[in-house]
Amino acid sequence: MPVTRLHLACDHCDAAAWLGPRADRGAVRTKAAAASVDAWCEACQLAQAAPGAGAPCTRCGTPLTAGAPRFAELWGALQECDAVLAAWTGDPQPLRTLLPERPRFLTDLAPPAIDAAEPVTELVARGDYAGALAAAKPATAQGWAARAIAHERRGDAAAATADWSRVLEAHDAASLHARARLARGSLHARAGEWDAAEADLALAGEGFEARWDRAAVRVHRAVEITPGLPDAALITRAQTQVPEVTPYWSDPTIARLLWTLLVERSLERQGPMRSDCPDVRVLRAAESFFEFDSFWDRAMMLLGWTRVNVMREVARHASLLAEAHLHALTLEPPVRGQALAPLAAAIEAARRAVHLREPAAARAALAPMLERADLRHYRLPCAVCGVGSVGVDAVDEAGGEEDETAL
Repeated sequence: MPVTRLHLACDHCDAAAWLGPRADRGAVRTKAAAASVDAWCEACQLAQAAPGAGAPCTRCGTPLTAGAPRFAELWGALQECDAVLAAWTGDPQPLRTLLPERPRFLTDLAPPAIDAAEPVTELVARGDYAGALAAAKPATAQGWAARAIAHERRGDAAAATADWSRVLEAHDAASLHARARLARGSLHARAGEWDAAEADLALAGEGFEARWDRAAVRVHRAVEITPGLPDAALITRAQTQVPEVTPYWSDPTIARLLWTLLVERSLERQGPMRSDCPDVRVLRAAESFFEFDSFWDRAMMLLGWTRVNVMREVARHASLLAEAHLHALTLEPPVRGQALAPLAAAIEAARRAVHLREPAAARAALAPMLERADLRHYRLPCAVCGVGSVGVDAVDEAGGEEDETAL
């Protein structure tokens, strides 16, 4: 059975190693005949056979890596920590850059099946939206669906809405009924046409997108008509409508949506002068509805407090996030090795500054590490030659023959 293995190599010397499960090759060519994986210590950079990932290094005791190397995550983690510290000093832009724009309403813009009698369907499948809109007007629901998708892809929501209406009016629309309702309902929702959106979405089926949109409309309406925090029971019901949400950084969740809407409403109330935030108690209460305690959720709260300029709440979130992030970095296997001793020292200096509530000093301690070319290119200083850097230079999906040179 094919296995995925990664090859590490230095860009200056001949040091190299394989990571990952061994394919069945018959004869075992290493001393560790019973080992099932080739592993590597990211601290002392010793290649060795092991019974599995996480086994201790035979030389330094650090947990071994047998899959994706942890050093490739260091620069991203430093960026995240820097963004948190910047927000603490009053600069939200680095954090705003890292956080995603999550969709508020979901739809399905996959091209419909190609119909030889409807040229517009093939053009949309090819991504030629301008050509699709220049083609002859469709005669079937499938053709109108393709045309609606072309309009939406090109940003013409009104024309897309009209074409989805034609889909629903077509004599052969049955198979596309739920999809058309979802698409048109989503467009109505984005325009703030709540009654029309609810009418369509009620008939859009039970797929994730339809259930999400129905819940999202309710949350939007509740925030519009409620001066404070919407009814807790309403928020909880909305969350139970879409139980499949995940903590993945860019996925939408009801609490993430609610937080976004409340922050936007607070900014409108404050006006351009950013006077005292009128919604501190509301926003604090909204924090309790977050489904996950991930970095991205905490960072979203931090950015919200930064935007409404409540610095005591900014400090509360930023200090906890920075402390947790810096502590996690100290536990990373590559940070425990001599090759990254300067990074370990910078992290320790930043931790001291955070403890003293000096975010600018903490950020300054980390700044040189963010400029390192090896970390920026997801590589690690080579402990063998001390000149080059180690990185993944090949992926073997078939379990072929290997380079015997080892780090």
